[in-house]
Amino acid sequence: ELVAYGEGKPYCVALVGLDSESITEWAGRNGLGDASFEEIARHEKTRELISGYIDELNLQLNRWEQVKKFSIIDRELSVEAGDLTPSMKLRRKVVVDSFATDLTRLYEE
Repeated sequence: ELVAYGEGKPYCVALVGLDSESITEWAGRNGLGDASFEEIARHEKTRELISGYIDELNLQLNRWEQVKKFSIIDRELSVEAGDLTPSMKLRRKVVVDSFATDLTRLYEE
């Protein structure tokens, strides 16, 4: 999941939610097989992986739409936490509110 944010801001940033199954498989192939989800989310190799995807995405966007900075969410988004509806749709406002500190930090760095 990618939640873009930036209305009224000088540039766009994003929160990136990782798919547990996919990232765990990737981690196993990249020397992080024993790491927890949180450790994988915070690892530099994961940041490099996601950065590559963000770069590819940005190639398809107008300059003002491009994601300049991002933060990887260190837990899986879930229905139980209120991040997703029962039909697995993202609750954008809930996620933005839950990770407001992370978003603020992206504009302060």
